[in-house]
Amino acid sequence: MRVCTCSIQSFHLETFDADSDSINKTVSVDMPIGQYATCNVSPTCGLADENGPIDAYDTVRAFYSLKRTGAQLIWFHKGFIEYRFPNVCNPLLKLNELSFRMEICSEAPGYQENWPSDITISINDHEIGTYCSPGDYGARRGKLTPPAWPNGSTQYGILKSFSVRETGSYLDGRLINPAVTLADIAPGASPFISLKIEIKDTAPHIGGINIFGAGYGDYPQGIVMDITYQ
Repeated sequence: MRVCTCSIQSFHLETFDADSDSINKTVSVDMPIGQYATCNVSPTCGLADENGPIDAYDTVRAFYSLKRTGAQLIWFHKGFIEYRFPNVCNPLLKLNELSFRMEICSEAPGYQENWPSDITISINDHEIGTYCSPGDYGARRGKLTPPAWPNGSTQYGILKSFSVRETGSYLDGRLINPAVTLADIAPGASPFISLKIEIKDTAPHIGGINIFGAGYGDYPQGIVMDITYQ
């Protein structure tokens, strides 16, 4: 008598809904700003949630606080912060554009509306370009900024869009770097898509950065990644 047993303990099949994605055209992921993967920053720096500062002002230690995931405002003078978004690209469809939307501004003492800062963006370790932020805005309160945050401090930013297409890299729809295209930054089989936001030591304008989450500033969002198909 022959006895047969099944050697397969489990079976997992991952599928992509090409019809659904092609109808929707765009898939979005809204990343809370406190969910960064790594950072290397210099004061002035800090994080805040709806109750005010997390840990203490101007201490890099705060960026490693267990409470950092609840941050709704992040600021630093120079250095970088990196986010790793889940790679939800559908391999059955052709990418048209990969973009990131974020509310940002410069970082000045208190606030200074004329305070330029060169903010460099890299996607999957490819530098796509630099945005010169005009200033740090605080003359009025942010539409979403909580009561716990004082007047006289940064209140809101400007919503900026950084995108990559087959024809190059774009800032708010304007071509800024034809040398970096979708072919360069394609995530392939990587489990994540990297977004690096940086104030370089060599930048002509080292004016820091503020990054706004859903609970501060003017826009109810974190950093939004949009994957658009043809």
